[in-house]
Amino acid sequence: MKRPTLLAAALLLVLASCSPSTPPEAPPVFSHLTLAQARAQVAGTPKVLIVKATASWCPPCKQMNKTSWRDPRVEKWVADNGIAIELDVDQSTQDARALRITAMPTMLAFKDGEEFDRTVGFLDGDQLLAWLGAVERGERAGLSSPR
Repeated sequence: MKRPTLLAAALLLVLASCSPSTPPEAPPVFSHLTLAQARAQVAGTPKVLIVKATASWCPPCKQMNKTSWRDPRVEKWVADNGIAIELDVDQSTQDARALRITAMPTMLAFKDGEEFDRTVGFLDGDQLLAWLGAVERGERAGLSSPR
């Protein structure tokens, strides 16, 4: 009788070691809100909503979380000018479809409830801050989806 117990324990150890590791915690710059909650929170305010469309399997998304989104200047910009959320395209498929996300990472900026601009692909801290500053000044990168 001990053999099946040992076999079951060994199998559990193998399965546990093969399971994906827990993803790293999202950078503190991101509010833990759904898209609907975030839109409601900025409604009627001059605040900008920044949405980062991401996926757990996206290497550039992970790199931005380790670097760009932890840049103190980016954190300060978000704190001073709006809120930022992460939208996992595999978990929030309806929102991803509605926002016409076709590549990750995609960063979207919403002003007055409407998409103002978007940028697609990895941005380092300087590039992300430059894009955020342009959004704040009312300048578009020219990547916005047609409305």
